[in-house]
Amino acid sequence: MENADYYNPLRTYMISEVAELMHCGKDSVTTWMEAGLLRGIKTGKATVIPSGELQRFQEEYLGQNVCNLKRALDARKAVQGRTQA
Repeated sequence: MENADYYNPLRTYMISEVAELMHCGKDSVTTWMEAGLLRGIKTGKATVIPSGELQRFQEEYLGQNVCNLKRALDARKAVQGRTQA
């Protein structure tokens, strides 16, 4: 039985699982990936997102509006500007 409070760095999530965890649709997760905000690993027909990558996404984009592609790209520029400064 899996304990939800236990962090497993080797755990990966399907796009649908990320969408459920983030309370959004699968299209939003795909948009974040297309914009370069969230990286996944293509495994044949499926794409999985490592738990560490999901954690990085949540920490870096906290407070940013990533509701669509344009805003996701704007958020990426803002985060990149913050890390370069």
